[in-house]
Amino acid sequence: HLTSALELLLHWPDSPERQHQELALLNLLAPAYIATEGWGTLAAEQTYARAYALCQLLGNPPQRARIIFGQATMYEFRGDYLKSQALLDEHLHLRDAVPSDPLLAESYDLLACTRFHQGSFADALTQADYGITLVNPDQSETIIAAMGENPLVGCHTWAALALWHLGYPDQALVRGQQAVRLAEAHAYSLASARMQVAYIYQWRRDPA
Repeated sequence: HLTSALELLLHWPDSPERQHQELALLNLLAPAYIATEGWGTLAAEQTYARAYALCQLLGNPPQRARIIFGQATMYEFRGDYLKSQALLDEHLHLRDAVPSDPLLAESYDLLACTRFHQGSFADALTQADYGITLVNPDQSETIIAAMGENPLVGCHTWAALALWHLGYPDQALVRGQQAVRLAEAHAYSLASARMQVAYIYQWRRDPA
């Protein structure tokens, strides 16, 4: 349906209205490609690239945060951490107003993730801790509904893993256990937190 809509849009005269309509469709299409074809699909990459180009052309459209976050997540899952970080840095440095950014906490969660995977553990901890300050616990259910995972839990788990690699095993375990407690009300977040904390127990030679 989305690709059919894009084909119909080709008959519209070139205008900002058409560009906004195209961006709205691409914002839905890229995640659909990932869901059906996987994170490595070229179709998703091309869709995000076109959506990003439209965001640049239109200035700061409402979909900009979600487009950049989705594109950065795609690169993160592919192991292309530098591209993921570059997109997140651009987004976080160029945002017009912090309160208007619906994915601000998630962006710092993802930035902590990509910095961790580059071995920058101190910076990963900094990004994770800052992300925690941006989450309003009263709004966590709304965030989960939009993104599928609680960024507060994600930030705590990346902080825990970073602390281990920085040489603080006890602090790492405390933060990991805190992530598990925070995730108890949401099955997916709980599964993610338990998996990450399992690494810490394994490294602490506590396999049981």
